[in-house]
Amino acid sequence: MNLIRVFLPILVSCVLMAQSDQELLRRGKAFERQRDGQSAILVLRPLLNKKNPSAQFIVGTIYLEGSRIYPGITRDIVRGWELIKSSAESGDPDAQYFLANEYAYGTGSENSGLPHDRSKGVYWFKKAATHGDVGAMILLADCYREGWGTNIEFVQAIKWYRKASSKGNSVAMAKLARMYLEGEGVPQNFIEAHAWLNLAATQSKSETVSFDQERDALAAKMNSNQIEKAQARAKVILAELRIN
Repeated sequence: MNLIRVFLPILVSCVLMAQSDQELLRRGKAFERQRDGQSAILVLRPLLNKKNPSAQFIVGTIYLEGSRIYPGITRDIVRGWELIKSSAESGDPDAQYFLANEYAYGTGSENSGLPHDRSKGVYWFKKAATHGDVGAMILLADCYREGWGTNIEFVQAIKWYRKASSKGNSVAMAKLARMYLEGEGVPQNFIEAHAWLNLAATQSKSETVSFDQERDALAAKMNSNQIEKAQARAKVILAELRIN
């Protein structure tokens, strides 16, 4: 029995070392989805030793939640945030987005482990957005549009809504439409607003989010010539976006 206790951890380590980083990540993510935090940490330990950003993020979130979600895991918010911050600083967009959300919209309580700081939220949203995270692009644009944690910069808001739109995101398209509808940073333009809402309605893949009514309500304020121009403009925008 004693020999088993001595050699089993060594055997496990040898097996793990023989697997590729991608395979370890795949298995670690699978265990995390099953809420088996202990197995996830065990599998990902070799990658943690290499400071692998993806592994750091997964294990960091496990420590943040602890036994509330992962049975047998003692909650350790200091270690959790240490790993997530290291992952974010190494360029992991998931970690950057997670960190940004907590700074920008978290409670800031002692229990959360991070202070409420929207300027830091903007910093990390921008990092994640630059790495292609669509959700971060939208929230960064929201911050520039509303002046949350930064100065109001409508040009930047439009830039990031448009980048998210080029990924086919209907929410970004609708938010951009509302800027044209209200004349936020741009001249009020019903044709442009209708074009973007039309695209949002077409691109929306959600059964719970629909922009048809919003588009039709705007159309009721427009004449047939304006609607025709808006429909033509939507086709031009769609070609410009090169949605990928």
